[in-house]
Amino acid sequence: MEKFSLRILSALLALAAGACTYPFQAELDEMEDVLVVEGNIVIGSRSTIALSKMVPLADLGASDAAYPEDPTYYEKTALRSYSVRIEGEDGSRVEAEGDNPYTLDTRDLPSGQRYKLHLEDPSGSNAYETDWLDVLGVPEVDQISHVFNGDILTIRASMHSDQSPYFSISYDEVWEYHAWADTRYFYGRQPREDALDTTDPETMETVITYGDNPYYRCWSHSDFARSKTLSAEAYKGNRLEDYPVISFFRNDARISVLYNLQLKASLISPEAYRYWQNLDKISTPSGDLFTPIPSSMRGNIHKVGDPSVLVLGYIGASTATAVSYFVDNSETQFYKAPAWQQQRVLHERQESGMNTEDWDRMYRTGYRPFQPVTDMYSGQLIGYMWINQDCVDCRRQGGSTVKPEGWPK
Repeated sequence: MEKFSLRILSALLALAAGACTYPFQAELDEMEDVLVVEGNIVIGSRSTIALSKMVPLADLGASDAAYPEDPTYYEKTALRSYSVRIEGEDGSRVEAEGDNPYTLDTRDLPSGQRYKLHLEDPSGSNAYETDWLDVLGVPEVDQISHVFNGDILTIRASMHSDQSPYFSISYDEVWEYHAWADTRYFYGRQPREDALDTTDPETMETVITYGDNPYYRCWSHSDFARSKTLSAEAYKGNRLEDYPVISFFRNDARISVLYNLQLKASLISPEAYRYWQNLDKISTPSGDLFTPIPSSMRGNIHKVGDPSVLVLGYIGASTATAVSYFVDNSETQFYKAPAWQQQRVLHERQESGMNTEDWDRMYRTGYRPFQPVTDMYSGQLIGYMWINQDCVDCRRQGGSTVKPEGWPK
C-alpha cells in the first residue's frame, strides 16, 4: 500500500520550482526506490536533467534534532553515472555530459520533430523513458521592466503566445559587486635594493606597496535556474502582464553595482501544467477528497518493461526564448549597504607602526593594510591602518575576479 503525507509533496514541488531540497517526512512504503527526474528538453539551448532518489535520513547518519533518525524521514540524493540521452524521431541521439545534473547539447537539434528522454542506471539493468514528445513553440516576451515599492525592487515581465496559455519561465542571474572597502596598499616581500641574488630568501624584505586593488571588483552568479509554471488561460490572448519574476530588498548585494537577469521563457503542455498543479493541491491543506492521490500522480516517465513503477517528474520538450535584462545601480541609486556591513568596515581596523614584525603579525591574523597613518604635525609616515581582509577582498564574499564574457562594463 502506498501512503503519502502532506510533507512529502512540499518537497516534491521543489521539482517544479527548481528550488533546493530539504529533509521531509514521508509515509510511502519503499519510498527510497522512487526515481525523481527533473528538467526539460529545450531545443535551441542546452538541456539539463537531474536524477535523484529518496533515501531515509537514518541511512545517511542524520543526527540533527530537527530531523530525527526515523525511517519515515527522507532526503533526495543525487544519482550519478547514469546513461542519459535524448533521441529524435530521425534517429539522432544526444548523449549527456557531466554527472548530475546531466547537460545535453540540444542547441542544433531541429524543432520540427518529436523527441524522447531515455535513462539507464549504471548497471544497465533498469531503463526509463518518456513517450515521444512534441516540441512546443516559444512565447513572445513583450517587455521586461523594474519597479520600486518602498524598499523593494521588482523585475516584471509581460509575454504572450498564440499557441498555448501555459508558460514555463526560469532565469539565471549574474551580478557584479565590490569589496566593502577599497585599499591601495599591499603587503608583500621583495628583494632588498642591495641584493645581489634576487631569488635568495635571505635578501627579501617586508614592504607595503601602493597600487590598484585587483580584489575590489568581483562577479557572482546563481547556482541553479529557478523555474515557475504559469497559466494565462484566464486572460485574453494568452497574455501574462507584468508578472513579478524576482524582487530585491535595497540591501541585497546582487543589485549593489550591476545585475543581469537572463530570463528564459517556453511553453508547456496542458498535461504538464495539470501535473504540477495537482501536486500543489495535494501539498496544501485545501486538498480534499477529490484531489488526486499520489499513486495516480504519475508523470510521463515510465520504467521500460514495467510501467507500474512509480516515477516522479514530468519532462516536456520546447524551444525557448531568452531575454537579458540589466539593473544598473549607478542609474537607480536604489542599493543601500546594510548597517552591519558599514559597522564592520568602521570598527574592524587596527593600527601598526613601521615595525615589519608587526606587519607580518597583522597579515597572518587576517588583516590587510588599508591606509597610511601620518604624524599630524610633520606629515611623516608613522604606520598603517589595517582592516580585516573580508572588507577589502571581494573574493571573501564568494565571487570571482574573472569578468564574465560580454559584460558591458
